[in-house]
Amino acid sequence: MYLASPGIGHGLAQVSQTVAQHFLDPDHSIVAIASGDSGLMTREELPAPGYMLITPGGDAAPMGDGVPLSPTVAAATPNTWGHFAKLGAEHAFFVQDPAADFDIMPKGVCMNDDSPVHYHVNVFAEGVWQNMVSGPMHAGDNVCFLRRPYAVVIDGVMYMMYEVGRVVACNVSANTFDTVQLPEDFAFNIEAGGTDYRVTKTSSGKLCIAQVQGMRARVWDRDPTGVWVERINMSISSVFDVPATDTMWIRVAENEGLDIPIWDTEFYLIRIVSVDEGARHLVMSFGFDTRVYCIDTELERAFDLFDSAQHAFMSNVVPVTVTCPPRFPDHI
Repeated sequence: MYLASPGIGHGLAQVSQTVAQHFLDPDHSIVAIASGDSGLMTREELPAPGYMLITPGGDAAPMGDGVPLSPTVAAATPNTWGHFAKLGAEHAFFVQDPAADFDIMPKGVCMNDDSPVHYHVNVFAEGVWQNMVSGPMHAGDNVCFLRRPYAVVIDGVMYMMYEVGRVVACNVSANTFDTVQLPEDFAFNIEAGGTDYRVTKTSSGKLCIAQVQGMRARVWDRDPTGVWVERINMSISSVFDVPATDTMWIRVAENEGLDIPIWDTEFYLIRIVSVDEGARHLVMSFGFDTRVYCIDTELERAFDLFDSAQHAFMSNVVPVTVTCPPRFPDHI
C-alpha cells in the first residue's frame, strides 16, 4: 500500500515506528486508511473496532471513542460501489460496499446498471456517524468506478475520486455536492496511448491533479477561482533517458494472440501509484514491470523506489516480508 503523506515530512520515521510497534503487538490489528497534515489515520480492528490518529511525533490517539464506522443507509440506486467517510478535519477514506454484483475490467469497476449515480458520505460528528446522500450526479450510462476510490479534504470540502475521470466536491457544512470542472485537455486521449491520474493538494491548500498522457507527465493546480493552471509538463522518456519505443513501458497489440481487449496499435502501460503533496514526487509503474519508480518533478529526475541508496526520499522505509506464523528480527 502506498499512501501520500502531505505535511508529515521528517516525522514519517516516528509514524512508521509507531505503526510497527502496533503491528508487532499480537493484541492489536491496525490498517492505514488515510493520511494528512496532522498524521496517519488508521483503523484498529482489535481489541475494539475504532480509529486512531498517529501523529508525526509518534503519538497514537484514539478517534471517536472507538465508535466503529456504521454502514451507509440502503443504497438509493443499485449503481453504488461504496461510500466515503470523513473523520476529523482532514481525513477521508472510501469503504467498499457494492450494492450489487460487479465486474472488474481494465477501465474500472462496472456495476452493470444504468441507474443514476449517487454519492454516499458518512461524517463523524458529535459522537455519531451522520449520512449524506447526493442527488443524481451522473446519468449512469457506461459508468466505471475506480477500483480504489479516495478523497482529498481541503478547507472542509471533500473532493471525491469515485467515478473514472470525474471529481465531485462535497461541502459537508453546506450539505452540497458539486461536480468539479477538470482541465479542458484532461480527457482520455486515445491517440496519446493511454492515461492515468491522481488528485492531491498543494502545500498552500489548492486542489492539484497529476496526470500521465501517453509519455508525458502533467500537473495542474486549481486556483481559488476554479481555473486550472498547468505547472508541469515533462517527457517521461526524457526523464528516464530511455527511448519512448523501449519495451519498458510500451507494448504492441496484435490482431491475434492476446487475451486482453486492447486496440490494434501501440499502447502504454504507465500507472500513477501515488503522489505526495503538490505532486512533487510521482510514484509510477511501467508496463508489465513489477518494479516501482519515483519521478522528482522539481529536479526532473527518476529513481528506483526500492533502491534507497539512490536518494533520501525512501531512506527510512524498511522492506518487511511477513510469513505465517510471523517472525521478526530483534529490532527494525
